[in-house]
Amino acid sequence: MNLRIAFWNLAKKSLEFPDVELVIKELGEENDLVILIEAEQVDDAILAQRLGLNRVKPIMFPEKTGRYLPRIYTSTNLIGFVNLNSENQISMQYDENSGMVIPDALKSRLVAFSIEHKIHDFNILFVAVHLYSMVSVNEVQAAADARMVASHIRNLEMKLRAKALIFGDFNMHPYSLGMMERQGFFTSPSYQDVLNDPRRLYNPSYNLLGDYESIRLKRPPGSYYFESDAPKDFLNWAMLDQVLMRKEIAPLFDFSKFRIITQTKSVNLMDEKNHRPGRVSDHFPIQFCLNLEL
Repeated sequence: MNLRIAFWNLAKKSLEFPDVELVIKELGEENDLVILIEAEQVDDAILAQRLGLNRVKPIMFPEKTGRYLPRIYTSTNLIGFVNLNSENQISMQYDENSGMVIPDALKSRLVAFSIEHKIHDFNILFVAVHLYSMVSVNEVQAAADARMVASHIRNLEMKLRAKALIFGDFNMHPYSLGMMERQGFFTSPSYQDVLNDPRRLYNPSYNLLGDYESIRLKRPPGSYYFESDAPKDFLNWAMLDQVLMRKEIAPLFDFSKFRIITQTKSVNLMDEKNHRPGRVSDHFPIQFCLNLEL
């Protein structure tokens, strides 16, 4: 079974904004799971009724939710091959008094769900994140937040005997301090490095940054573009939307289906003049796929 996942930062757009509902619909038709970020203007009931997309209740579901909380939707029944572990199933293993409680400041910045399948002897812990914007925090604070989130995910992996796959809007470059340092996400663009040091997370997102193959593949050199009037002096193209994984998950990862989505079946998401995101959202969606039969 190929498990297809797409995630997209909506930039607070509602379903009434031109093409938003159609893009979500077409993402749902092409993927088994769709994760929406900054979707506080989206009504879950409308997505279920009009698009057939049902929200998945994750392991960690904070009482107070806001625009930063990623939302998980699915239109297919995965139970035949994999189990989306419910909150009740997880509660027997997840003890809030174990020191694993996520800091209040980051409670509404990530959600997690676990998939258990019949071939491999480990669960896959999916964690969708939306960390603080580079406009609102500096590199030092972003790294501090990354340490807290990464530590929490490592504890959750141990508690659930799972291997993590982390994705979403990290609001950091792949080479930012919080992504690279040992106390943070501790990532590497080299799978061989990850094999040599299993504490590392593999970050294939480097492959989507830059224009080395942009012309041949007809893709942009990043998922986000900082405009010239941004409050801080950032690089223009950035790869803020990333996918990280443990070494055990990498063999299941289908690189041929890892891409920045610039167009759905009927909607072009690129600005016609400069080919940047911005027609619907300031982020392009990301799609990836796991082959769970390997």
